[in-house]
Amino acid sequence: MRAILQTLTVAMLIVASVNEAVAANKYKVTGRIAGANGYTAMLLLKNGNTKSATLGASGKFTFSQLTTANLNGASIQLIDADGQYAGMVVLGGSGSRVGTTFKGKAPEDGVKHNLGRITLLDGYAKVKAGQLAAKYFAKRVQAVNGKPVGASNLGVASTSQSARVSAKLRSNADEVGADSDLDGLPDSIDADDDGDLVLDPADPDSAGADIPYTGLNLDFRSAINANVRDGLTEEAIDAIIGGENKFSLTFFFSLPQESTVDGGHIICADSLTYCRPNTPLAYYGGVSESSSDFRNHPWSELLTDEGFPRMEEIALGEGNAIVASIQPRVGRDQFRPGDMYSIRLTSGSTEVSSRTMALAPYFVSIPAIKEYDAGFGNVSVDYNAVTPISGSIPGTSPGDPIVLSGTGTLQLTFWRPQRPAVRSDETGYYDQGNLNYGLVLDSLQASCAGLYSGVSEELTEDPDALGEGGSPFPNQGAKLYPLLDSAGDRAADAANTLTYTVDLKTCLSRAGGAPGTYGISVSAAGQQVTGGQSAATASFYVTIP
Repeated sequence: MRAILQTLTVAMLIVASVNEAVAANKYKVTGRIAGANGYTAMLLLKNGNTKSATLGASGKFTFSQLTTANLNGASIQLIDADGQYAGMVVLGGSGSRVGTTFKGKAPEDGVKHNLGRITLLDGYAKVKAGQLAAKYFAKRVQAVNGKPVGASNLGVASTSQSARVSAKLRSNADEVGADSDLDGLPDSIDADDDGDLVLDPADPDSAGADIPYTGLNLDFRSAINANVRDGLTEEAIDAIIGGENKFSLTFFFSLPQESTVDGGHIICADSLTYCRPNTPLAYYGGVSESSSDFRNHPWSELLTDEGFPRMEEIALGEGNAIVASIQPRVGRDQFRPGDMYSIRLTSGSTEVSSRTMALAPYFVSIPAIKEYDAGFGNVSVDYNAVTPISGSIPGTSPGDPIVLSGTGTLQLTFWRPQRPAVRSDETGYYDQGNLNYGLVLDSLQASCAGLYSGVSEELTEDPDALGEGGSPFPNQGAKLYPLLDSAGDRAADAANTLTYTVDLKTCLSRAGGAPGTYGISVSAAGQQVTGGQSAATASFYVTIP
């Protein structure tokens, strides 16, 4: 009789537990990923917020306090023990269509969706066929033999959705956890979120988005390019990425005027030494609006009480922004496309929202000048004549500038900047295409739009690049980089050059400058996203009559 009573009591408790869960409309998602010790499983909601679980030896995870509303469109994403994006969890389906997002239906038992044992594969993971009923997931993602096409490629994959999503993508700014191009990666992680094979930092469809951007600025003495000196060696790239005041990564989140957000911080894996909790190695360089407290400080001096690297609130013309502009100060073996970040925006000590994103492929070189004509004939740039610490060629310093003839024009032929391979079918380095080009007078920050001639057929000049009333200044609407490259990404090749001639004499006069020696920048830049744009720049000196 006692055993019967105990059985009845247990049964009543189970029923009560189920009824309580149903009444509260709170559910769980559980599973176990074999071989994923040290990984992080992340439930990414459609609005970009996340729930995370660090996996131990058993690989078990549980996401709780879920509703049908926030389950709808949610996916499970994986971060490996090195802090890199490791792929999505395929919930079901096979062949050319699989499901990676939940439909947002309550589980049959009213308590949990049990995904059971999940198999870790190359670039993704997979729930056992039939473990989760088809009615609980959306079978929409494009796949090859059950593997999402974006897996192992950081989402740089062509999909049939590209034309459809390009027009609507930015209207879904509140759904950054969605997978607009149906390649398996959510938009906030996808390096090509509309499936057109144009990297987001350079894609016009990404203009205005809250995505990180990078900057690389070098002169003749330290120039690096696949076609200069010994090419792109690991040692040369490490010296640039890990160097001082050469390379930067900026996170920038604009806020509406009524926002209560007043701070933020970044969470990344301990293995990402430049942004890890407590002792990040990165250096905080700041942006133009930064206070002195956030300029030229080790990031380890700017931590929250919990030890996370802090972001800064800055004032803008309309509303504020939460930013962090850092120099990684580590080599490329520790700073890699696919590094994962969780951005937490806060109001006081309360978390208001979170965003998860991956580091997109970035510039590892600058647009290097191959040859120039300052009005006295063609001159090839001899990069072997200078090193980071010695040697001189015209343009290296204000005391040894490139001197223009009386016409004041300068013809440049240069190589495009490169990015590292990112797709599974890529090796080596790639000339990055679809970029905007322009020459800028540094001290005046003036555009030379409308003064270019002899332009390569792959470059097209924006006819509306000047600002209000023909102004050459960006704060009045001028575009510093008015030439658009129509070529896409392709393997680095010394034959892939671009050419233009620019009338610097007129450009200087139009900006109100007097004849003299000026620093100029030849830049390749992506699209204007929130706060700035990715850019690679070659700087040198010219004397303008």
